[in-house]
Amino acid sequence: MPPQPPEIGVPPLAPDERRELCRIIRAALAEHARGAGLPPGRPHRASLLRPRRVEVCLRHDGQRWIGACDPAQPLYLAVQLAALAAVSAGAPARGAQLEVTVRALDATDVGAADRARGQPADEDETFSDG
Repeated sequence: MPPQPPEIGVPPLAPDERRELCRIIRAALAEHARGAGLPPGRPHRASLLRPRRVEVCLRHDGQRWIGACDPAQPLYLAVQLAALAAVSAGAPARGAQLEVTVRALDATDVGAADRARGQPADEDETFSDG
């Protein structure tokens, strides 16, 4: 199946979907710390299989690292790749506080100007596991 473009007007993630994404990210970080690849499998929830733009911020000892991923990736995979990008930029794979921003629209959407000013657009969802 060819990659799908990010969807406009996607409903917000439910709290259990947010928890599952955080669990998926933590599993990817643990596998990375062990020297393994990404965890196998994919979730069954359709909402986590939709392509979405994401940023994952890892915070530790007053520092923060942000990783992002191509919006053509399914959400569950995009969060893993973004977290590993943050680790590649120097974030610790363990012990960091996790913050996730999920964007429903691509960089040309109406929220792009707000993002450029550092303000989350109305379509963005930000959540953490801590």
